[in-house]
Order: sequence, then structure tokens, then C-alpha cells
Amino acid sequence: MKRTNGLLIAGIGVILVGAYLWFGVYNKAHVDYSEEEASYTGSAAGFNEILSANQADFSEKYTNTAVILEGRVTESATHSFILDDVFLCAVDSTFTAPLPKVGESLKVKGRVVGIEDDILGNVLCRLDQCIRIE
Repeated sequence: MKRTNGLLIAGIGVILVGAYLWFGVYNKAHVDYSEEEASYTGSAAGFNEILSANQADFSEKYTNTAVILEGRVTESATHSFILDDVFLCAVDSTFTAPLPKVGESLKVKGRVVGIEDDILGNVLCRLDQCIRIE
């Protein structure tokens, strides 16, 4: 009898924890970075200087924050483009079509996801939820 009560209490606990995780964590509203205040506004070259100076400080200060960058598109793909050979921008679903062409200058706002080294040893800074700022 005591074992059955213990199992019943444990089962109810598991259900409550599962419900909390489902409704409280998994279905939590996502942050709309297009509405967030930018932690940096300026040229992509200037932001690259901050990145080059100290990558650890850069990551700590700018990861998961919105930034506004102005620069020249150096590569363009289906759903992303690269600004000034450093910033890989994944477009938001609301990004105005068509995607920018190589050589085009533009201003974008996006969330800094993090930094990584590419195959050639260069540093790439990944941004997502990028939208065009006019």
C-alpha cells in the first residue's frame, strides 16, 4: 500500500514537471529582436574591430543582443548573405525580397548568435533574424 502511494505521488510529480516544461519553457514566447534596442549601431568594419580586439569580451557583451550593421555584401546565398567578409547574416522570414546582390551596400538589424572560425582560419560572426533597415 505504501509503495502504491509512493508511485502515485511520483507519477503525479512527473506529470506536473512535464506540464511545466511544456507550457512554461517549450512554448515560451520568442524574443523579437527586430523590436529590441540595438547594443551596437554602426559600420560592419567598426564592429569587426571590436571583434578582432578581444573575442572573449565580444562574445560576452554581444551574444544574444540585437545589432544594426551597415556594410557591403561580399557573398549572397539562398537564405543568407555575408557582410564585409565577416558577418554571416541569416535572413528573417520578413526580409524584403530579393536578397541583396554582391557589392550592394545595406543596413541590417539582427541578433548576434556567436563567432566561429571558418575553414580558412578567418573569424565569422553569425547573425540571425536579420531584417533590412531602410
